[in-house]
Amino acid sequence: MIGIVPYTLSLIVPLEEVLLNKQARLVKAAEKLDHNGVSERKVSAEETRSLLNRWAVLNYGRTALPLVGLVVAWSIW
Repeated sequence: MIGIVPYTLSLIVPLEEVLLNKQARLVKAAEKLDHNGVSERKVSAEETRSLLNRWAVLNYGRTALPLVGLVVAWSIW
């Protein structure tokens, strides 16, 4: 059985690091807008949406872990 802390550290933290790095890059890019900014932002928005959807699914899994633990505990008892 996988616990919440290892699940979070192995799956969610790396994804959050990607999102935070992306945010930092977008802030820097916004400071020095060039002519290709619009198309880059569109691709960037699609990638960000995909990353956030993945983050949401992983958080649903993390939320379900205590429920799974409860069911396992009840079945053993």
